[in-house]
Amino acid sequence: MTAERLRSLAVDEIRPVRLWTARSPLTPPDALDRLARDMDSSVQWNALINPNLPDTALRWLADLEAKKAGTRWFILRERIVHHPNASEALRAELVAVGACSCPRPCGRSVYARHASTVTQ
Repeated sequence: MTAERLRSLAVDEIRPVRLWTARSPLTPPDALDRLARDMDSSVQWNALINPNLPDTALRWLADLEAKKAGTRWFILRERIVHHPNASEALRAELVAVGACSCPRPCGRSVYARHASTVTQ
């Protein structure tokens, strides 16, 4: 599947299409960024667990959750702090507010890559 086709699927009106696209390891970073900003929280989550999601989208999701939850919960931010594309600055900010619940500071290797059901 081409990058251009995946970009068009990222804005498809059918939710399962966007969910599938968010999980695909072939989806380009700009399309993943768009999916992370989707109005559907399940689409956002599936973009978040894609290891190719760019730092700009990670920052946007972290800010979104911070505005909604403050320090009451860290559902997205706990995942973002371990994401392989999180910048060191973003990771440091999230650790400082308590988003990492690991017993000691952890690194990028903690992020669990999910096996995709998408074949190339």
